Amino acid sequence: MNSLNSSKWSVFRERLDGWADHDELEVFVDQALKGKRMLEVSCHEVLHAMLPHFNEARIQAMGKFQADLLWKLGIGPGGGAQ
Repeated sequence: MNSLNSSKWSVFRERLDGWADHDELEVFVDQALKGKRMLEVSCHEVLHAMLPHFNEARIQAMGKFQADLLWKLGIGPGGGAQ
């Protein structure tokens, strides 16, 4: 636990592949991601932006389903799976 401005804060180190910022109406995806992983994260974060009341497990399942479908249809970075 760290003290910041006399308050106790937990500090976590994480690498984020993406996030949705509801205040700024922006979606971020790590530009280092490639291929199907980039498609999965993009779908996931857009779902967070569109459905902020859905929990993480539901967003994860829906995003994976969408990305898998788009990939199989050849839609995605590099055209997906052919």
